[in-house]
Amino acid sequence: MAPVYSKEDGRVVHFVGVQTPLISSINRCDSLASAMECFCDSASHKVSSSTAPSDTSQGHTEPSNVDEDRCEVGEADKDKAKISINTLLNELTSKCKGVGVTETRCTTVSAGQSGEKVICSSLMLSLTKVQQSFVLANPHLPDTPIVHASEMFLRLTGYSHEEVVGRNCRFLQGPETDCRAVQLIGECIRAGKSCTVKLLNYRKDKTPFWNLLHIAPVRSSAGKVAFYVGVQLDVTSVEEPCSAECETSPQIKQLGAVGAVRVAVRSLQGEGLRRVRKNH
Repeated sequence: MAPVYSKEDGRVVHFVGVQTPLISSINRCDSLASAMECFCDSASHKVSSSTAPSDTSQGHTEPSNVDEDRCEVGEADKDKAKISINTLLNELTSKCKGVGVTETRCTTVSAGQSGEKVICSSLMLSLTKVQQSFVLANPHLPDTPIVHASEMFLRLTGYSHEEVVGRNCRFLQGPETDCRAVQLIGECIRAGKSCTVKLLNYRKDKTPFWNLLHIAPVRSSAGKVAFYVGVQLDVTSVEEPCSAECETSPQIKQLGAVGAVRVAVRSLQGEGLRRVRKNH
């Protein structure tokens, strides 16, 4: 299953599901009609067949027993389901890029029902696959508001999606937050550069935590800065500096998240590889 997001406010409006028959169950069915009646019951693990002898007094067929392991989903079934859902999503995406709908093609950021700015559904679908605590902010809007926040960020800070989107990241600051670190972040954003700072932030319940924050620009396919991504890492429990081998772990996680976000933005806005005819 995969979510389908609204282009108006970025909320989930549908779920698309692709059904793949289990190979082991199909092999036990005598025909296509009986294959449609095959099912796995979580309690008894039975399969119904249209070829089974019927009980005229009860008016239904008698199910036959199958082994429990026959109801397990194999890797081939999983791969087939993934291919099916990707094919369907690619078809929907290609239809949205066809002739006659160029005006409604994803513009990356749109206005929500309450006036807040949200990212388009195509980009959001890619960002939900990044399993890190991060936010995406738009420097071209007043006060550089957050346009997307990951689920891990919401769990880390205790805020809901509605409480985060449309606000500047300064709501995480508190009385003990280092002003010099905040100033450094602002200077890097204005200069279009990356930076990593450690500062004290506060959750919704006002509990403080040390945040190892990495800020990096995200450029569009045209090479211009489209967003800024901020990747958060809770280092409250880390009291002493780690060894050289340990220090690379947080950096790899943060750079991996930044790379995934950059790929998502560029692949959305770019036209991809294409063959160009040369004029002789």
